[in-house]
Amino acid sequence: MLGALGIEAAAEGPFAKGQRASYLVNFRYSTLAALKAVGLNPVGDILPEYQDLSFKVNLPTEKAGTFSLFGLGGMNRAYFSPEPDSTVWQNSDSNEWGFEEKQIVGTVGLSHRILLSEQSYLRTVLAASNNRYDAEYYYLEPENNYAKVLDEFSTFKTQTYRLSSTYNHKFNARHTLRAGVIVSRYDFNYDLQIWDEELEAFETFFENKGQTELYQAFAQWKYRFNDDWTLNSGLHYTLFGLNNNYSIEPRMALSWQMTSKQSLSASVGLHSKPEQIAFYFAEVTQPGQPRTAPNKDLELMKSMHAVLGYDLRFSEQMRLKVETYYQHLYDVPTEATPGSPYSIINSSDIWDILRADAASNEGTGRNYGLDLTLERFFADQYYFLITGTLFDSKYTPKNGVEYNTRFNSNYQLSVLAGKEFNVGKKGNKIFGVNLKSLWVGGNRYTPIDIEASKAMGYTVRYEDRQFEAKAPDYWRLDLGLSYKINTQRMTHTILVDIQNLTNRENAYTLYYSPVTEKIESYTQTGFFPNFNYRIEF
Repeated sequence: MLGALGIEAAAEGPFAKGQRASYLVNFRYSTLAALKAVGLNPVGDILPEYQDLSFKVNLPTEKAGTFSLFGLGGMNRAYFSPEPDSTVWQNSDSNEWGFEEKQIVGTVGLSHRILLSEQSYLRTVLAASNNRYDAEYYYLEPENNYAKVLDEFSTFKTQTYRLSSTYNHKFNARHTLRAGVIVSRYDFNYDLQIWDEELEAFETFFENKGQTELYQAFAQWKYRFNDDWTLNSGLHYTLFGLNNNYSIEPRMALSWQMTSKQSLSASVGLHSKPEQIAFYFAEVTQPGQPRTAPNKDLELMKSMHAVLGYDLRFSEQMRLKVETYYQHLYDVPTEATPGSPYSIINSSDIWDILRADAASNEGTGRNYGLDLTLERFFADQYYFLITGTLFDSKYTPKNGVEYNTRFNSNYQLSVLAGKEFNVGKKGNKIFGVNLKSLWVGGNRYTPIDIEASKAMGYTVRYEDRQFEAKAPDYWRLDLGLSYKINTQRMTHTILVDIQNLTNRENAYTLYYSPVTEKIESYTQTGFFPNFNYRIEF
């Protein structure tokens, strides 16, 4: 497929005619630099580039089971280059600062599934993944012919190795047992250097590396009382190798097929997870004391989930699904400093983790909401999907004050619909129309203290009013048009995807601008037409 954003190619099939072994491979490359050059600027001044490759090879054997080799790898780059003109810096929100960020991710694995008998099978997966992030921030020096001067650079590397094995045995039509283990190994190496004007040298802000393991085991029993009632019950065990902290987690789900068209389900369970590994190795410096890593002994964050669901099939083509849920989070890492509103619940990137002081498991949180889905599957050449949710998300750090979480946008509504029309004398051409509308409550942010911001020259927030304010709601309408030509040997498709049809400037976050001395907003993608041509053979 060739389009305005780049190219995409995919292939699949057997390795040889008559063989069971098969492959699937997909490659994508995209850049917005060419669009910016012709005046289209869908993402502002920051230019992203990315490419990725995914594959799967399926190798069935006669007696040794089925082997599958799979992989996914990609790289992306985002950069902003400031204008080499100091008059622009003085009269706009642009300035002398620029940056370049690069990320490389990759996963490769081997899975094996073998039938041990007519009632049981064993599935084993061995996988390894790598994630590397590099960034540099610089400014231009007008008195030195606008030369680039490096101010900060960082490298974050993480590797994960995982082995999992699951055994499944069906005793009879009523009883099924599933049990397994998961062993994970985590390695990381982080380095952040910032230029110190007084020392006239780069100072190490964060430099650390470490590794640990996570061990999990589980058992699940499925019992069918009859054709209408089914019980799933199980136990999950988690052991964090860094500090030998563990969690035993019972889980249960009950479903009732009320009629041929209606079903009701209820589930409850305890879940736990470790944080980003670097969080446990973060070092803290106290006056006159050596650097320490106080977070290594933290407990796993835990959450009790309760869900009630209802499913109604109006017909073969249409269904309604309603689900309500409640989550209680506890043992949440929160900053141990008295009065601090920090909680790891609000972390959205590595910087939120590294900025924390010594932590303790004294935080809590709660989420509850209602999800609704109305879906008509594609039939008679049309479909639609409507999903909506109402929810509330709060957290309480060590200071005992309840705040909104960063993600508490409160509501979301998505509408997707499409229709196809047969055209042409031979009926081998199809014209399609798709509409998508998304409405989401505005992002939460901590209110800005304008007077303090004016005095300091940068954004200063009311830290005691965490995520109290909301940005304007996000709304976007997309239109997709397609024209497909089916021939004996291949299919040609022309696609037009118009994103943000109304060109609404949706705010991502708000900040104080020292240039305008007002609160401004970073906006997201505006009106953007994307054209693609796809050929399948």
